[in-house]
Amino acid sequence: MTGLDINTDKILEIALVVTDEDLNVLSKTDSFYLNHPEAIYENIKEPVFSMHSPELLDLCRKSKLTEADVDLVLSQFLITWTPRLKCPLAGNSPSLDRQFIAKYLPLTYGHIHHQSIDVSTLSQLAKRWYPGVEKDRPKKKLLHRSLNDIEESIDQLKHYRIFMLK
Repeated sequence: MTGLDINTDKILEIALVVTDEDLNVLSKTDSFYLNHPEAIYENIKEPVFSMHSPELLDLCRKSKLTEADVDLVLSQFLITWTPRLKCPLAGNSPSLDRQFIAKYLPLTYGHIHHQSIDVSTLSQLAKRWYPGVEKDRPKKKLLHRSLNDIEESIDQLKHYRIFMLK
């Protein structure tokens, strides 16, 4: 995203991964790069600008995909792989993602469940209730790219499930 304000900021890149209950990947999309007017890219402020690689912004600038295009593809992907309103949104702090999806990708939003699986909440609880859990946790690369972030969240969930459910 270009920032944290759903009224002025936009989605730059998005991907989806569907897993089963055991966190096995069933299917995933490619990363989609959304094109926006140049003013959107020029108004990205710190620290968000430093988080995103120049490559990501170049991919967005070169893309022909609009929010409506991506929304249609993602919603069709979800229809293929998940029952309507049964697919929770998961990730590290997915509440902000949910807000952007609700505003800019209404077809996709209309398919996902209202509940979320927040990996960062599990991380905070694990630190408090299971001292030592973090030392073996998979290290995050902090690339801030959609598929990489999703895959890291899945790896974190697998770690917490094993450690916390011993």
